[in-house]
Order: sequence, then structure tokens, then C-alpha cells
Amino acid sequence: MKKKNDNKVTRHIPAELLDDLSSRFVERRLEALKQLQRRTGSQYLEPVFSGLLKDKNELVRIEAASALGNVSSKSALRSLWVATKDKVALVRGYAFEAIGKLGNDQDALMIMKSLSRERSAFVLLNQYEALFVLGKKQFFGDLLAYLASPNYRIRCACANTIAQIKMNKTEARTAKQMLRRRLKSEASRAARSSMRTALRELNPS
Repeated sequence: MKKKNDNKVTRHIPAELLDDLSSRFVERRLEALKQLQRRTGSQYLEPVFSGLLKDKNELVRIEAASALGNVSSKSALRSLWVATKDKVALVRGYAFEAIGKLGNDQDALMIMKSLSRERSAFVLLNQYEALFVLGKKQFFGDLLAYLASPNYRIRCACANTIAQIKMNKTEARTAKQMLRRRLKSEASRAARSSMRTALRELNPS
């Protein structure tokens, strides 16, 4: 990533972090990105995170997509929609999750139109999460269905998602019933752990 010349951005970022963001070493770029996310008032970092969505390394792009979901800046949406076309499923998935946090009804409509084109279970899970967060509650059942995915990593991701999103009491009760049902037959230790954590952390609003 090229260094930003925008003083409104660079004046908030220590010189050593700016250098690390441009480092040829992936580990340094990733660590700098993670440090920036921990800084207060990270909304001014949207141009930096958006720029990192073009990084040649997929791990950096994944982290940047995730970071953009927490900047509370609608201007990130254009870059995130570009990232939903990324060749790497994890990047696409985290981009959709971020859109769910920042988007509106128009974004929800665009997500719905993109469902039929997606083949990755991870991305679809994140699309359903985004739709639910954007108020399209009719997709809640589609989201919960991934607790029965044949891939234990997807089951883990679904349980983790359930633990994080806000839902009402009826939705939380439905989610708990599904989690308990799946726990009875769950063979994966990792998935069982994620499901138990979800059951503990479910707090309906």
C-alpha cells in the first residue's frame, strides 16, 4: 500500500506504523493494521483500511475488511462492495459482514441479488448475517441452518456469528433450541466449544 498523503489521515498515525503499512513483510503490515484498529477514533482511518483491501496478501485484505466494519463510516461501503468480488472467499465474507454493519436497505437489496451467484458456504453465511443485521429477519432461518453444515469450520463460524449478533427474545430462544439440538450430535470438539460459547453469550435485546 502506498503511503497516504492526506494530512487528515497521516497526522493521526505514528510514522513507524505508516512505514510498517508499506513494508514488504506481510507480518509487519498485519501487525500495523491490528494496532491501528486498537486506536480510539478509528473512523478517520477508513481511507487506510480501504486502501489495504487492495493488498496483494489475502490475510491483510481479510483484516482490512473486518476493520472497516468497525469504523462507522458509510464512505467505506464503496470499497467493501468492490471487496465482495475478491477471488478469496474469506475476504468476500468479511466484506459482506462489514456491509451489514454499515449498510442500509439498498445494500440489503444488493446482497439479496448476489445470493444466487455465491457458492462459498462461508460467504453465504456472512451474507445471511448481514441481511439479518440490516433488518431482513426472514433470513434468520437460513443463517441458523449453517449449524448443520457438513463442514465443521462453517458450524463453528455460524455459532460464533450467533453469539455476536443482536436478536430479540423470540429469536434468541429459537437460536438456543437449535444450538442445543445440534450439540447432542456434534462430533467436532471445536464446534461443540463454539456452540457452548454461543449459548452462554446469547443476550436478547
